[in-house]
Amino acid sequence: MDRDPVPDERLDDLPSVSLTELRESLPDTIGRVAHGKERLLIKRHNRPVAAVVSMDDVRLLEMLDDMLDLEAASEALEEIANGGELKSAAEFRKELGL
Repeated sequence: MDRDPVPDERLDDLPSVSLTELRESLPDTIGRVAHGKERLLIKRHNRPVAAVVSMDDVRLLEMLDDMLDLEAASEALEEIANGGELKSAAEFRKELGL
């Protein structure tokens, strides 16, 4: 399963701060995010490069990532059960040129 990034237009409504502004107001910014449950984009040269999110959001992201990993593992097991080829880790590394 490919993980497509969120389209930039979905980010347009999020509040943002420049990297320079963030340096000047880091404690206030952390407070806004931590206590106000606000998500904040950090921009460099007017382009989003990172985000500051609450710990609740980080926990949710980790849960979603785990769910996607489980889904991918389930699909792989189903493929093997349906006669798909089972490969060793060494074979995968060789295919990837590692």
